[in-house]
Amino acid sequence: MKLPIRDQILWPLLGLLLVAVAANAIFSAWWLSDRNLGALDARQRQIIGVLEESSFPISTNVMEKLRRLTGDELVVWDNVERRVLVGTLPKEELTGLAFNENSATDSTEQPQRKTIGGIPYLVRAGRIRGSPTQRLYILTPEETIRKSSRDAIWPPLAVGLATILCSVPLTLLLSSTWARRIRTLERHVETIAQGDFGLELSRGPIDDEFSRLVQSINSMSRLLNTMREQLIQGERTRLVAQLENIDRQIWRALGTRTGGEVTGEF
Repeated sequence: MKLPIRDQILWPLLGLLLVAVAANAIFSAWWLSDRNLGALDARQRQIIGVLEESSFPISTNVMEKLRRLTGDELVVWDNVERRVLVGTLPKEELTGLAFNENSATDSTEQPQRKTIGGIPYLVRAGRIRGSPTQRLYILTPEETIRKSSRDAIWPPLAVGLATILCSVPLTLLLSSTWARRIRTLERHVETIAQGDFGLELSRGPIDDEFSRLVQSINSMSRLLNTMREQLIQGERTRLVAQLENIDRQIWRALGTRTGGEVTGEF
């Protein structure tokens, strides 16, 4: 099966670039997502640590300021009354909202997931100083983590796509140039195979493998031309010698028939 050199270069390179871009984007998303989870964990621990040691009451005003600062939702839940005392979520979402011991973990453990109003959150619980029956819940939307992961994908993906867009025309140009030079060499070799040794190709401005191959083919053409000339000259010499030998034999035969030596020329 005929496979042009352009395709032999272009498709493996394009496939390698696509794999590299995809791997880079996936690794960046995973790495940044892991970092975001670590940052989220540290932020939630820090908020809970500050509020657990604080002596001021956790009012709606304080919780709103923390929400604007961190982007997290905060809810104070009373385990005895089984209701939300205060929270930054919309009122319709706070109505009927309930937590139990499995809704969130202690501040020293990993956060758990809870869906509120159709939105999944990562939830961590902490105690409130002076209120043993109350628990503080910090809810971080999972969309925040996913958005950070998507944002991490776009830069390497954009750079990779730009690299592909630049590499494909360049690869096509280089492979077309190489293919053209190879076709020229192929036609020249066919000419030599047909017995025309006089034409020599130009090496070109670049000293590369192609130019050295052209030099070798030109040297081969000159050598073949020299050998042909030597062969022709040797054949001519042999024919002249044969003709001279035949000429001597003819004169000798004529001299024998006439009883004497025949001199002269035809």
